[in-house]
Amino acid sequence: MKKIYLIGIGPGNPDYLTVKAINTMKKVDVFFLLEKRGQKGREDLLKIRKEILKRYLNRGAYRVETAKISERKKSGKSYKEGVKTWRQQKAEVITELIKSKMKDGESGAFLVWGDPSLYDGHLEILE
Repeated sequence: MKKIYLIGIGPGNPDYLTVKAINTMKKVDVFFLLEKRGQKGREDLLKIRKEILKRYLNRGAYRVETAKISERKKSGKSYKEGVKTWRQQKAEVITELIKSKMKDGESGAFLVWGDPSLYDGHLEILE
């Protein structure tokens, strides 16, 4: 069986991580970092996630797998339809990552801005 964690990283400053987030990160075999295509300035978001891993975990204690996801289209469909379509596409990428990059018995994680139970759509996507 594979186990997936959604780890809230707050506003993204590595200094603001909770002890619980750090302790959960230490249980993880593979971290999945998603990179949005087509959005300038988003490379900093990936850089911050990598900095968090480097700061709090021992080198070689985990793997990092990255994948590119499309930016949500902002025209054409209604906002709700656009978000729904984008989340379906994101779910396909996440599903493929978990199937192809994790072995049975391993744990994986996504580092999520803020609190994953309140704002981010990963919970809905992973259901």
